Amino acid sequence: MQFDLFKLHDQELDIGNQSWICFKGKKIPKIISELRNQIIKDRKLGSTKDLCRLVSNKINSNPWSVEQVLYGHKKWVPIPIIKSLTDLSNNPGFYRKKIVENTFYLKCNSATSKPIIAVKRLNILLCKIAGAHAADGNIYSNLNLEIKNKTRFRSIIKEVNKSCKEVSIINTKGKIRIRAKIKDFKLVPKINREDVTIFIRNQINLTEGSLNAVKAYKKWVFLCFKLDTEVRKHNKKNAWFVDFGNKIICRYLTKFLDFPSGKKTLTVEEPSIIKNSLQRFRKSFLLGFMTFEGHVPPHIKQIECSSKSKMLIKNVRDIFTQLQIPLKVKKDGYDRWVCRSLTLNKKQLMNCMDLFEKNTEKWQRINEKMNGFTTRFRDIKRTKKIFDNAYPPRFNNVGITSLFEEIYNAKKVKHSVLKQKMRIDNSTLTRYLRTLRECHIINSMNGNRVLELNNDKDEWRLPSEIYKNGRL
Repeated sequence: MQFDLFKLHDQELDIGNQSWICFKGKKIPKIISELRNQIIKDRKLGSTKDLCRLVSNKINSNPWSVEQVLYGHKKWVPIPIIKSLTDLSNNPGFYRKKIVENTFYLKCNSATSKPIIAVKRLNILLCKIAGAHAADGNIYSNLNLEIKNKTRFRSIIKEVNKSCKEVSIINTKGKIRIRAKIKDFKLVPKINREDVTIFIRNQINLTEGSLNAVKAYKKWVFLCFKLDTEVRKHNKKNAWFVDFGNKIICRYLTKFLDFPSGKKTLTVEEPSIIKNSLQRFRKSFLLGFMTFEGHVPPHIKQIECSSKSKMLIKNVRDIFTQLQIPLKVKKDGYDRWVCRSLTLNKKQLMNCMDLFEKNTEKWQRINEKMNGFTTRFRDIKRTKKIFDNAYPPRFNNVGITSLFEEIYNAKKVKHSVLKQKMRIDNSTLTRYLRTLRECHIINSMNGNRVLELNNDKDEWRLPSEIYKNGRL
């Protein structure tokens, strides 16, 4: 399960010294020095400049820049330089393995790049991040071009329009700048010329209606890579999101976890490295996925999830089966594949708690199904707000809050009268009333034909206020 960190470098996309990914580790300079001396000896090179020239020719770079790395004792060493050195040695596999084992940090070769932890093996946190990304994540890339030779503009813009979207052009003195979102990376080699400066910014975005779920994702990224990200409120949707630029984490997702860049709705699936790993890694992937794409129906003891990717739902079903959670899969009217459990007993609900990140809304929903409600009554206004957040109305704007208000005002009401007033079907009314009984707000009389308000408000127990920060 060890990652080959050399695969983080992409020869076609990492154009120019600043775009190179670098390794850092306490023993790396010593290994580079040992490797350098061995090559000079084996190849009988006359001077250090001969070695620098050899390396610079292999990576199409300036010999002086190579010399600064090889003899300047720099802490950050670019992958292309290390790779070319190992290729020149008599034992490239040995040296690459040794360098990867001693690499502890990664960053791009620019002053503004933020260093991250070098994750060398599959772990629980990376599997959670993968599950969240499969559910609601997106990778996209912004292209910035600077064209010095204006005569080449027409041919370049033609290629850009084919492979990009949201293209904008800025004409400045002696130069033309183009900004766009890349749809197809095959564009980059076609426009790579000496008179064109190319800069690609890689972005990761994750959007979700639940604030606590997005905060959990932010925590996973920090604990895994030691990269701090920002959670923001979406200005158009009733949702929260994390959007950050980091090429190296993008490469982890695309090179090691098989995720595509751009649209993935119909094709996304469980990464093969996770699928072929231990059950705890697969379970962590499922946790990441369910925390974002899972659903816990409020009034019944079930869990479910959905996706337009048939293969992803097949992967999810396989993990559920391994965990001995009974379920069935069917297609709904929105062209989505829905994976829904059967009605769960207490033991199965306990197992399902481990499929959601602790203290997120969906985890709390299962916790309440198992252990009951715990929030004490304070006032009627707060009670109605708690019900609105925990059980938002879905049927003709008639939710559990409307039912609570009706019973609270009437104090005692017949089931038949209530059904007629609320204008909802019998099964929905039954589920709502069951929840109010579990809250100890109402008592039933005459075989459930009459409903009476429990006047002892000290006995009332309400859903958690965690729901106020997001929606299910």
